Amino acid sequence: CWAPFHVLQLVQLAVHRPTLPFYYAYNVAISMGYANSCLNPFIYILLGQNVRRRIVVSVRPAAFGEDTSHNRLKSAQGEGSDFGQPLLHLVSVSAR
Repeated sequence: CWAPFHVLQLVQLAVHRPTLPFYYAYNVAISMGYANSCLNPFIYILLGQNVRRRIVVSVRPAAFGEDTSHNRLKSAQGEGSDFGQPLLHLVSVSAR
């Protein structure tokens, strides 16, 4: 969404005396670019499948009131839980 701004920057190089409509267009182009930059993080969250899936997985046990104690037990034993990777594979364990 920064394309209009960059096009107007190139036009400004060729114009010696910019007109009032040019300044209005320039301000609109800058506002569009800033609005795009502000909205991008939210757009990626809403449209990104990976982020959406992780949010659903992290909220699901609490939302449905499920007892996750059996999942914690599986994870502690190194088995895969229903909601993610085994904890022992995420943390390096060294024998002393």
